[in-house]
Amino acid sequence: MFEFFKKKKLVKDIDENIVGLRAGDAVLKACKKRAQEEIQYLIDFIGSHEQNENMYRYAVKANFVEDGESEHMWVQVSGFKDGCFIGRLANEPGIIELIKYGDPVKVLKKNVEDWILEDFITNIKVGEFSRQYIGGYINKLLARMSDRTYSEHKIKGSPGLTEIKHTISSEAIEEARNLSDSQLGTELFAMIEQATDNEIKNNLYFILGSIATNTKDENITRFLISRLSVEKDKTILVTILSPLGKLYKPATIDLSPIIKCADGKNWHVRGKAYEALTNSEIDAEGFLGGKLKLTQNNDDIQYLLWAITYVATSKSQAIIEKFLKSRQQTIKGAAENALVILLIREGYDFNEIARITRLPLTHVERLNERIAFFTRRPLTF
Repeated sequence: MFEFFKKKKLVKDIDENIVGLRAGDAVLKACKKRAQEEIQYLIDFIGSHEQNENMYRYAVKANFVEDGESEHMWVQVSGFKDGCFIGRLANEPGIIELIKYGDPVKVLKKNVEDWILEDFITNIKVGEFSRQYIGGYINKLLARMSDRTYSEHKIKGSPGLTEIKHTISSEAIEEARNLSDSQLGTELFAMIEQATDNEIKNNLYFILGSIATNTKDENITRFLISRLSVEKDKTILVTILSPLGKLYKPATIDLSPIIKCADGKNWHVRGKAYEALTNSEIDAEGFLGGKLKLTQNNDDIQYLLWAITYVATSKSQAIIEKFLKSRQQTIKGAAENALVILLIREGYDFNEIARITRLPLTHVERLNERIAFFTRRPLTF
């Protein structure tokens, strides 16, 4: 059932599971406006053609809301009646729970955000406006991310005067960093797989990683991890790995591409891979602690201490304490912070922690204020 949509289950072609659309996003609002302007064509076509999936196929996308949570999903349409599209849910919901893949649903005409019509007789496909609008937006954003010229801004209260503030690139990067629309992911997957220029590809991964960080979209997380086995450029690998530590990775996600990077030749890639293994269901503490016991590389030691801070328990205390005597100040500082965070998690009194680590009480208190930030799965705090 719904073969048209089953391709979403492949990591490289996840196409339809859309979460986290911001109502105010101008690009996606424009997409819905266009879909609504053209929707009568779809309605008329459905009404004048027989219902035969081997000849014609229709789908509409809408926002499904449950207990304040929303999810934007496709419905494979079988008909239109009384102002509603009738069909079955063509996605596996990732957020809402009251409906599931294949369930019968109705979508009001006014709630349709996008639609697709496929005519297999003439081999014509109409609609899918979101891809057109999103692709255009991403290409413009990429161009600005590569523009090193400075932007000018009018000075308020001074007609005719302008001031130069930031490069166009830095402004575009900040815009990309704040994106939180998973719907952009569909087009980004395809653009990444087609890109040949490393700068463009790296920027595409940065955009995708930012969206993943802001939405916690598991499909994007899976895609990023899968690409670690494809990419070879170390800068690109670092860009892919950088957001993964912040993203939860359930046991169903294969983390072997991250582990392979953690055993790679480049120290910066290894370091980012160490952190990327946190926030998962594997024994990241055991893996990182094992590395700390064996390595003599100062760069690795520092990255490992940073990473183990997020998951360390009393099992790692002796390993961390060994580096308190390091002559490398960055390593010693990383070990001190890791030990303080560990002891806070273990319930030690702050004065006792200050005594054990020989650090000011104020330092312990500051780290305690950020304990949630420094704690990742499998730990809870």
